[in-house]
Amino acid sequence: MAAQTFDPAEASNRSISILRDLIAIPTYQDSEAAIDYLVGRLEEQRIRYHVSLREGRKYNLIAEVGPERPGDGGSQGPGKVLILNSHIDTVPPGSHGWTRDPFKAEIQDDRIYGLGACDATASLAAMVAALEVLAESGVPLAGTVVLAAVSGEETGGLGTQLALAEGLTGTAAIVGEPTSLIPKVAHKGVLRCYVDVQGKAAHASAPRLGINAISKMAKVIIALDGLAEAVETHKDDVAGHASLAVTTVGGGRALNIIPDSCRISIDRRLVPGETEEGALSEIESVIAQCKVNDPDLSATVSKLRFLPPSKTDPSHELVSALRRATRTAIGADPGVGGFEASCDMTFLVNRAGIPTVIFGPGDLSLAHHADEFVEIRQVRLAAEIYARAVMEYL
Repeated sequence: MAAQTFDPAEASNRSISILRDLIAIPTYQDSEAAIDYLVGRLEEQRIRYHVSLREGRKYNLIAEVGPERPGDGGSQGPGKVLILNSHIDTVPPGSHGWTRDPFKAEIQDDRIYGLGACDATASLAAMVAALEVLAESGVPLAGTVVLAAVSGEETGGLGTQLALAEGLTGTAAIVGEPTSLIPKVAHKGVLRCYVDVQGKAAHASAPRLGINAISKMAKVIIALDGLAEAVETHKDDVAGHASLAVTTVGGGRALNIIPDSCRISIDRRLVPGETEEGALSEIESVIAQCKVNDPDLSATVSKLRFLPPSKTDPSHELVSALRRATRTAIGADPGVGGFEASCDMTFLVNRAGIPTVIFGPGDLSLAHHADEFVEIRQVRLAAEIYARAVMEYL
């Protein structure tokens, strides 16, 4: 359906005020106040919604515009269902580095500063603005657009997992994250694990009576660096190269004791097509070879966390619709790319089988930084593009 019967510029206009209102509400501990704010807007627009609870607190807000569907976000209604997913929560502001009030939403030049401005409150504000304008326009939609404003993204994607468990589904989804208005059709997965080496304590004046766990770990690290070089040859045409890095190391109890333990952590980024089993097996094989080379080495590998990579076919109709909408708004085809970090796309694709694209205003490199900001122009364009993409896709 061509986006000719409503004014997408209205979504652009209201997105900035919504963004400033949301930045002013701290959400790094809970999202209840922000959900109350959004509920007030939805009720004013008479948009259907429901609020999900987690551990007795308001956690997710699900709203929809389009034909009524049975249940609270089920899949049995007519037509396509496009989910607009973004997160309400932010990381904590920290105690250092900020030269501005993280919750004042100060404007300077073409920038809005504030905690979460880039990641990902700007995307959420633009999505809310698009939903409101579509509802106000009265344009009949052949399908349904669902706003999934979720919590807990910064702590493991808990909100999106809850929404899916409660029945959220769709024929496609857009995840709002900072992509500089470039559709991202893939993201890397992540495997984090520990390697623990056990040694034998002894007085430091008699090191031969002990087994130095740190010295043993040094050999393991060198071997893992060799694996990292091989891992980097694994490549996806959109997501880029896989990687492996030793990111922390700790060991020893005192200056005068031969250390009897040492632990490192490994961050392994997987490209689409790689598996948890394969990545973990590579690490375990390196450790096994180290043990062959050094029979005194006692080392174990333990998994800490895994999120699988995901990818949507660049020729999928949602990708095409989003590219057309972006081309109309900015006058150029944005192409497609891969997202450098992990996000809730992993749950939508791998758990629910929903084709998903990551798209939103802002530069990912500014996320989780002091004096975080987003360009006003990008926020306004994002609101217009979201609205146009809904019309194009549905």
